[in-house]
Amino acid sequence: MNGKVELSVVVPFYNEQENAASVINDLRKLLPSSLSYEIIAVDNGSRDDTAAVLRSLESDIVKVVTVPVNKGYGLGVRTGLENASGRVVGWTDGDGQVPAGAVLDAYNMLEKTGCDMIKTRRVSRNDGLMRKVASRVFSSMLFVMFGLSYPDINAKPKMFLREHLREMSVRSDDWFLDTEIMLSAKRMGLDVRTIDIVFSKRKNGRSNIKIGTILQFIKNAIMHRFRR
Repeated sequence: MNGKVELSVVVPFYNEQENAASVINDLRKLLPSSLSYEIIAVDNGSRDDTAAVLRSLESDIVKVVTVPVNKGYGLGVRTGLENASGRVVGWTDGDGQVPAGAVLDAYNMLEKTGCDMIKTRRVSRNDGLMRKVASRVFSSMLFVMFGLSYPDINAKPKMFLREHLREMSVRSDDWFLDTEIMLSAKRMGLDVRTIDIVFSKRKNGRSNIKIGTILQFIKNAIMHRFRR
């Protein structure tokens, strides 16, 4: 890729051999050629053929980064962000449930409003009752514990100017990363805007979010609260 990169889109993949190609290809179809962008595809310690699929898609636009051993979603995102070079950085999911168009919508809104950060809210969700209930519980808990009033904390994509990354200084390796990012945004006084997206039903593979993930999130929230 020649010249400066405007937008870096990080996509972490963990055991997504059936979804990786369509996620990457959909992003390439939706993002305009007039926009200088890169896709940071992170093989987050996958144990299936995800790595091979990503390598087959590698190009001057698609940059593949590997986390040798999976230690959590957050480490995959952080590794991707550390390898990003765009003026604007963001990340989305690698399971195909977030529409590729949401990434372009987030970037356009960031540019249109001149705000510091764009986050999303899932207004239509097709991911099961447990995850819907868990999301509401998380949002209520984070409001009580930290005064976070942003809707749907864990929704992606999230997008902001790369210059904010250093001050954010995030270190979560697991699903608490999104919350840590939003806590940093609040602390830094960033102007955060929200756009709505439709969250599709997973077509292939299995979700990596389980009961243990939820319990780990609650534990991290409590630890973060008393570490302040």
